[in-house]
Amino acid sequence: MSEIKSKIYMTFFIGGGVNGVAIARDASGRGFSVALAEMNEFAKTADDILWC
Repeated sequence: MSEIKSKIYMTFFIGGGVNGVAIARDASGRGFSVALAEMNEFAKTADDILWC
């Protein structure tokens, strides 16, 4: 966590659901420095859908 606090990011996403993770991945692939924060579990909804 201290590494995140000491670095400057071009984008910061709050919410690591399936959409947040996809957008963060796309931004990273385009060369942006990305930080992503999630309170619980990353892409939890996608996992729930797959197991239904």
